[in-house]
Amino acid sequence: MKELIKTAESGAAPAAAETGQSGTIVILVLVAIIAAGAAGVFLLGPAQAVQAVQNLIVPAAAPPATPAAESEPVHPPPKIPKPRRVAVPQTERLVAKVSPPAEPPAPPLPAPVKAPSPPPLRSVRIRNGMTRGELLGAWGLPDMKLSAREGGSLVETYTYGDRPGSPGRAVILEDGRVISTGETN
Repeated sequence: MKELIKTAESGAAPAAAETGQSGTIVILVLVAIIAAGAAGVFLLGPAQAVQAVQNLIVPAAAPPATPAAESEPVHPPPKIPKPRRVAVPQTERLVAKVSPPAEPPAPPLPAPVKAPSPPPLRSVRIRNGMTRGELLGAWGLPDMKLSAREGGSLVETYTYGDRPGSPGRAVILEDGRVISTGETN
């Protein structure tokens, strides 16, 4: 400590060790203040902690009272009357009536177009050269189907059983095209 006083009297800068020690003290004081603030918020709640801090700060910042000011009576500020609302009769009130915008009328629906109805199943004549898709569209799925490979071609035999108004029929397709048809008994 004597060295610090001698240094201060001579006007020289304090030693590095002493500066580090005072910096540590400043940091410890700041940490203590922050810890006390956090404890206040935790114990009092945020609103009361802020109020307590304001009460500590405001009296210190207020100017000192003069004896002359203490002897004079304090008058409250004059009351300013609030403007009164005047009731307007219902007939005189202006009310803007806003109606939603009218939607344009919907265009009339076109008359339904009737697609030509397909012929009833198994009523179309089977002809040579029909594709598998055309046959299935006209006659539906076969009651029995046999598929085989013959000479590198796919040969299918579709058999349609007897139905009222239509005799049984066997249809032979090669590579997806009808090559033969005949009635079965």
